[in-house]
Amino acid sequence: MPASLSFDRILKLLLGLALASFAAYTLYGLWLGYSFWNDEVFSVAAALPQGEAMQGYLRDVHPPLYQWLLALWVKLFGISELSARLFSALFVAGALAALASLRRKMPQRVVLLTLFLFLSSWLTIYYAQEARSYAMLLFVSALSFVLFTLGERRWLIAVLLTLGCTHFFGTLQAMLYLLWIGLERDTGWPKRILLASVAGVLMIWPVAMLTLGGVDEQVGGKFWIDSTPLDALQDAIQAGIPLGSAGLILILAAAWLRSFIPTLERRAAQDAAILFAAMAIGTALLNFHTPVTTERNFIVLLPPGSFLLAVALDAILPRVPRNWARIVLLVLIFLATQERIYSKIGRKFEPLENIRGATEGALAALDPVHGRLFAWPLRAQATIFGSERINFYFPPTAQPRVLDPQAIPALRAGDIVVFLRITATNAKAAPCDNALFAHLEASGTPFRATFPPQSVRCETGFVTILGP
Repeated sequence: MPASLSFDRILKLLLGLALASFAAYTLYGLWLGYSFWNDEVFSVAAALPQGEAMQGYLRDVHPPLYQWLLALWVKLFGISELSARLFSALFVAGALAALASLRRKMPQRVVLLTLFLFLSSWLTIYYAQEARSYAMLLFVSALSFVLFTLGERRWLIAVLLTLGCTHFFGTLQAMLYLLWIGLERDTGWPKRILLASVAGVLMIWPVAMLTLGGVDEQVGGKFWIDSTPLDALQDAIQAGIPLGSAGLILILAAAWLRSFIPTLERRAAQDAAILFAAMAIGTALLNFHTPVTTERNFIVLLPPGSFLLAVALDAILPRVPRNWARIVLLVLIFLATQERIYSKIGRKFEPLENIRGATEGALAALDPVHGRLFAWPLRAQATIFGSERINFYFPPTAQPRVLDPQAIPALRAGDIVVFLRITATNAKAAPCDNALFAHLEASGTPFRATFPPQSVRCETGFVTILGP
């Protein structure tokens, strides 16, 4: 048996195991149906029919396309945890299918390595089971990258509209693609006018948010994210390149061995590297004005990052003197990434924030005759769709009243106060130290805190008032 054939068989086996891992985690998470956390509750609350939904979207920090599609999805298939997260799982499956279509022009081993590395990122599996826009962003960015790499410019321009309306990091990436195409030698002025028109359409929503919504309050250093330009570069590497810094080292090593990369792969890898670097540097520059970067936002770079690292490995592996050593390297990559995936997904399954558990616990503890049900307003109430988030898991007949902090002294024994995502300053304290507890203690109101099982123990739960 030729050594190269043996290696390719092992690669296919490991890809099969990575696919099985993806399917197992995703199906288990969907079956488990753990509670939505705060941001997911926003997604499903914003997908419900709202009289002022458009104004709410204008105050969000993302374009609304995902919310509109999710609203249609839940209308057809229900608004349960399973339904909302299945929508994301299908988007990630679509991203895999898009990357697999690279085989039309790229060597089989490069495509297999791309899929293997794409599935080795915890972001792929994590956001395949979260009711947020990141899975859709991953799909549209993968499709855009594939169309760009295959030279399908006509379809790419149409897809870029979707990319830019899904997430603002997608908007930035779409603008880079449009600029790239506009600068190509064979792009005539009619097409350049078309590209400029597409860019203008992509700017409609940001301009509307700045003029009609509340995004102007979130720019200029007032946003909740705390990140520096260096953080942006680090997050881009950790999220966009499988294996993070180690993957970057492999890419740089392959660049040094560039003469061993076939011409077609080299050109595509160079294009991917330029787009990757432009995105990372562009967001780093944005951080000088307003911190906007988090690791999850750079999921948009995972498709080109996976391909770039795949081409790098395809250049380096032939230089490894023994076939068994190449196989060991791939196995180590698989094991190391699976350990990281396990740690990340395990935390999600806790769940991250058990809002449903807090709701159910509060209703079970409430005295139906003498007890009153309240919700602590901070964090949840102050954000868009705040009341919808608080009320999501409560039945229509048991909607909590928002508690005015000034009314705390009027609480009486048996009252229940539910709190959603109020940051604890001491996560190991019992009870945890946060704003609600500080108000209760300052007023001399005795209480008992209950935290349902969750990863972030002190953010979600309820208190039972023990006396006046």
